[in-house]
Amino acid sequence: MQYKFALFKPSLKNKYPTIVKWIILNIVLIILTTLNNLKFLLIKVLLCLTIILTIFVLHYLITNHKRFYFTKGSFIGYITFKNSHLNWQNQEINYQEIDSIIFINHDYLGKLKKQNILKPMVSIGVDNHITINLKNKQKLHSQFQMKHDHELFKIFKTLNINNVKYEWNY
Repeated sequence: MQYKFALFKPSLKNKYPTIVKWIILNIVLIILTTLNNLKFLLIKVLLCLTIILTIFVLHYLITNHKRFYFTKGSFIGYITFKNSHLNWQNQEINYQEIDSIIFINHDYLGKLKKQNILKPMVSIGVDNHITINLKNKQKLHSQFQMKHDHELFKIFKTLNINNVKYEWNY
């Protein structure tokens, strides 16, 4: 038997959400266009902010119901668990060389992860972490994607057969 997971490397997150950048840009444009008429500046700013906020809320209510939340990043390879060894990207590692394996989380493709009413989302299954501690003190760490619920439990059977110590923090 073999079980294969895609390894994932997230990219750095933006400091500010896109909506904040658009609001700041609109405020700057309104100020630049109304410098000669400061009397109506506050009314125009409040009107534009209200319109932007309404469009933003409507967009999320319409398009984000059970929508996939795509974590920014890229897939960098695979980890394949086989009967006698595992493959980390293109590196073959025998189970006898492994000191311990630590799995963190239980995220799978299609898992509903509601943040709030305006931003429900379905996971793409990349919020799992694996750390492999080798006997030569080398550590291999990455996030990985599970395609199905309980897929990780099938690997535990293979690890138990090969006497590999593992931890699972859910």
